[in-house]
Amino acid sequence: MSDWILIAALGGLASNASNFLFRYILKSGDDPSGYAWFHETFRLIFFSFVLLFGFDLVVSPISPATLIGLGVVEFAAAYYLMKMHAYSHLSISTIISRTRLIWVPVIAFFMFGETLERFHYLGIVILFFGLSIVSSPKKIFRDRGIRYAYLAAFIIALVNVFLKLSSAFADIPVTMVFMSLPSVLLFPLVLKTAKKRIVSSVKTNFPLKLLTGLINALSMYLLAWAIKLGPISLVTAVYQSMMLTSVLAGIFVLREKEDVGKKIVGSIISLIGVLLLTV
Repeated sequence: MSDWILIAALGGLASNASNFLFRYILKSGDDPSGYAWFHETFRLIFFSFVLLFGFDLVVSPISPATLIGLGVVEFAAAYYLMKMHAYSHLSISTIISRTRLIWVPVIAFFMFGETLERFHYLGIVILFFGLSIVSSPKKIFRDRGIRYAYLAAFIIALVNVFLKLSSAFADIPVTMVFMSLPSVLLFPLVLKTAKKRIVSSVKTNFPLKLLTGLINALSMYLLAWAIKLGPISLVTAVYQSMMLTSVLAGIFVLREKEDVGKKIVGSIISLIGVLLLTV
């Protein structure tokens, strides 16, 4: 087994754990944008501390623009990710978020020239079929949580591509710092009554949010490491193949009982598509 496969799988499990906690915290009414700022600030502080033990950054003509681009895209991703968890069942958003497996190969083809085998494209088709079971076009227009999930998936696919670009000249702690810095600066500027919302979010579930931040930092570190070692399209597929744990946690732990049959069938079909993408 290639090292990047194991690293991506472990990162996927950590990502599922953090997404479960995001949904658990936000479903009770916590402010999603205030929490997005808290989340990004925690990551910035955590990886800034790691930088004290050494870092690697190669300055090149494209490195500043790439790192700034990563941070700006992450700002949008953090906003829609938290909106998604605030308004959508985990058991649905987990499946929909796998559309990034469709977007990453498309973006990677145009930016890096990465191509997939025919059965990989078959996997994308099967994945799309599984998604259609849990999110019909009518639901997309009616349910804002589903809309946020699709937007988050596309923007996070862009984040993954920028992570791949950044891996050529920056190590993981440097990348993570530049990834979070714009969000920390921009959220207070764009939010209405920003101070009140941020302070309220910091005071709510503070210990649990710290734990969630640590788990998510681990998942992002492992994802960036795997992307540095392997093909971005397949790394993303392995990372997302852990999705069934989140679907089941949403149904049985968070009690998301609506359309249980469709969620399970859709997740299994989507998982088959994901596994084809990892072959």
